[in-house]
Amino acid sequence: MRSSWKTLAALAAGLIVAPQLAAADDVQEQLKKMQERMSQLEDRLQATTDQLEVTEERAAEQQALLQKAGVTNAQGSQSGLDAFFDTLEFGGYVDATYNYNINHGDAGSDFNTTGLSLGNGLQGPGLTDSQGFNLQALKLELQRPVSVENRGGFRADIVFGEQARNLNNLAAGAYPGVISTQFDAGDYQYEFPYTKSDNQVHVSQAYAEYLTPWGDISFKMGKMYTLLGAEVVDSPYNYNVTRSILFHNLPIEHLGALAEKKYDNGITWALGVANGWDRDNGADFNKSKTLLGRFGWLGDNYGVLGNLIYGAEQVDQEDNKRGVFDLVFTANPIEALAMYLQFDFGWEEFKNSTVQLGADQKTPFWWGVAWAGRYAITDRLGVALRAEWFKDDRSGYFCSRTTGASPSTGELGNTCSVGLPVNLASSAYEVTATLDYALTSQLTARAEFRSDWVNNQQGTDRFFRSAWDRNLQSNQQLLAAQLYYRF
Repeated sequence: MRSSWKTLAALAAGLIVAPQLAAADDVQEQLKKMQERMSQLEDRLQATTDQLEVTEERAAEQQALLQKAGVTNAQGSQSGLDAFFDTLEFGGYVDATYNYNINHGDAGSDFNTTGLSLGNGLQGPGLTDSQGFNLQALKLELQRPVSVENRGGFRADIVFGEQARNLNNLAAGAYPGVISTQFDAGDYQYEFPYTKSDNQVHVSQAYAEYLTPWGDISFKMGKMYTLLGAEVVDSPYNYNVTRSILFHNLPIEHLGALAEKKYDNGITWALGVANGWDRDNGADFNKSKTLLGRFGWLGDNYGVLGNLIYGAEQVDQEDNKRGVFDLVFTANPIEALAMYLQFDFGWEEFKNSTVQLGADQKTPFWWGVAWAGRYAITDRLGVALRAEWFKDDRSGYFCSRTTGASPSTGELGNTCSVGLPVNLASSAYEVTATLDYALTSQLTARAEFRSDWVNNQQGTDRFFRSAWDRNLQSNQQLLAAQLYYRF
């Protein structure tokens, strides 16, 4: 009986253990297959790793070649061309105006008073419609500013429109600053090389710049705006639509070289040399060069700048020097108010000549003072005022250097081309009021009223509508509307 129970127990145990033993064999077989597969995967992974290493080596070699060629930067995060474009600054504006001369002069009839370029700003005689719409400027500005990280840079400004035409005629005698036209007057026999231009494209600035590693002094060479004056040639960057009388009796552009530096404490200086005043094609009229200088201080809310230009500006005359000392005070006493005060004193020598100087041989000189300011009534609305006074001690100075000789005789003689005696003084006054409103963050509308007066020792107290028009006016009023977009 016991034997039967033992047999039954063994049979039951076998039935239980046999499947487990079979399952163990299957597990071992599966484990073996998994190991084989793992080994295969490891082989494939190693092959892939080897291939990646080869690819990385090739990529590193290609990156080095691209860096050497200057196509990528050192980090390889972007192309060198993209990195260069990231350092550029692009801007400019579109400036359109409507002008109305209350004196009802002919188109472009800005008045002159013994050579003073007055009237509606840069719109010189015969160049701009003073009774209609004008595209004053389309200005494009491209710059790569210099910095400790980028020590090499440049600036290029190109302007289209009436402003370009006027700037192209600076050297043709459209404004004070150069002797113009043709004449035969003793020591000054020459034919002026410039003629009036209708070209409405002008390069205002184009210079290369380098920030030196010693002292971080900026060095520029090329064509650049002058250091002198509070106003600039671009109307949207001024308080008023038109430019001042003082602006027209200062240079606007120079072709030369300039070194400048501004310190953390606000002190600033500049020293340069140029061919002369407003030379569009860069030509010099003599062997001498004109010196430019600046010294001043610019704080957060106040500043003062002293500027100087000095050099020979007459054709083939090395000894006759022209100079202007320009002093500008700026103030921003409260957030809503900004203003400036400008004083200028200028002179020109005519050695060994009685044509320009007269019998007493005194050197002609002039001076003037201007104040202007803008008050922000709201974030969008503002009002600006400008008032100035200008005194020409010897009107012959401006007549001879601005309008040249009589077109009928070709000679200067001992009188100005407009008929005033050389030694008579004249003065001019101007008041301008401007209202501006920002339609958007970049689009601004401005309306302006301007009035000018003149008097002289001859007692006529008259303006000249043009250099040869004897229809005289004692004053002139101008209305202007402007819409400009800055980008």
